[in-house]
Amino acid sequence: MTTTRYNEAVNDYFRNYYEDALPKFREVQALFPNHPYVAKYISDTQAAISAGKDESPRPILMWVLIGAGARCS
Repeated sequence: MTTTRYNEAVNDYFRNYYEDALPKFREVQALFPNHPYVAKYISDTQAAISAGKDESPRPILMWVLIGAGARCS
């Protein structure tokens, strides 16, 4: 379970899906607090989010709402 979640998080991280990766890294940390790399990934992921580098896909509902808002303006 830990390895699977870690691999998912790393894949998200390298696709710049930082918002998606962060909760997965935190789950890995909760499952394996002494994991040798997860704390660094959490720190780097938070920094990337703060720097506005996240490219996580947004749910379709968000795009529908944005489109609806643009039409109402």
